[in-house]
Amino acid sequence: MHFFQKTSLAFTLLAALCGTAQANIVNGNFATGLTGWNTLGDASNQNGQLLLTNTTVAADDVDASNNPIASLNRSGTDAVDASLLSAAAGLAAGALDPSAFDFAAEGALAWQSFTGNAGQTLSFLWNFGTRDSFADYAFVVLDGVLLRLASAADAALPGTGDNLFETGYNPFSLTLGSSGNHSIAFGVVDVNDTAVMSSLAIDQVQLSADNTVPEPGSLALVALGLGLIVWRKRRAG
Repeated sequence: MHFFQKTSLAFTLLAALCGTAQANIVNGNFATGLTGWNTLGDASNQNGQLLLTNTTVAADDVDASNNPIASLNRSGTDAVDASLLSAAAGLAAGALDPSAFDFAAEGALAWQSFTGNAGQTLSFLWNFGTRDSFADYAFVVLDGVLLRLASAADAALPGTGDNLFETGYNPFSLTLGSSGNHSIAFGVVDVNDTAVMSSLAIDQVQLSADNTVPEPGSLALVALGLGLIVWRKRRAG
């Protein structure tokens, strides 16, 4: 191998080491269904977006006049108990209960793990919709920290699809506080009943570019490699 080729190889190694572990959200635009996402409950891909609802396949939803209607379930999978959602999202038992007087009954969840670095921004678009006047709500969990996105009281716009009311699409962003492995989860829960549908639509889940400075040890290793190449070239000369 010629000196130029060896040097190019060394600089390629330098470029590789200047980066860090792959920091990608898999299928964050939901272009390939729900590939890369783990799910519980009624989770489906609708028009290229993640849709979570707290419905079952039974016809237990009601209309605006409280009359029973056909199921609004989209996946064919029933909503699951809130205790299972909490466990999957890395939350303590009862963490999804809104208060000491209200309880989370059932719902749906989608989550995945990823690698990222401190300072990167995780962003997404969300829309909460509901047919309920109770305290149903949607949430996001980053690394075991629960953040509520909206509840039924926040859905003030006329609804689309199966929703009577909705919040409309809103941007949301979170900054990673550390480097390494992370987890993100999205969910929606029924509160105090299981009879009325609420939903959460998610799209464009993505991480910002990573501008992390490489560790000194990595740069020292590459410098040593370049030095050896130059030394060998001089000996060969």
